[in-house]
Amino acid sequence: MHAGFALHRLGDIPSAIHAYQSVLSLKPDSFFALANLGCVYLDLGRNEEALSLFKRVIELDPESPEAHNSLGTAYFKIGDREKAAEELAVVERLNPEFQGELRKLLA
Repeated sequence: MHAGFALHRLGDIPSAIHAYQSVLSLKPDSFFALANLGCVYLDLGRNEEALSLFKRVIELDPESPEAHNSLGTAYFKIGDREKAAEELAVVERLNPEFQGELRKLLA
């Protein structure tokens, strides 16, 4: 999984996707593989796929401000500002100091 993260940061997106999918084939509920694959999909504009992954991430850890920030960002990118704002409210409740992309998008 760390390979997927490193590959993503290096810009080798196809290999990063493959690495995350390999982890998920062995451990379908891997929080980090789901979340990081969702981030890759957001970067690619595959927002609906990212949204689906982030929903699964929230099921695994509903108290993660990072996961709610990512879900809200995906909602924003598909044009659902209302749901994005709802997710920002959850982020702020969980961690008022959290500074994620969603706060900037909805500013």
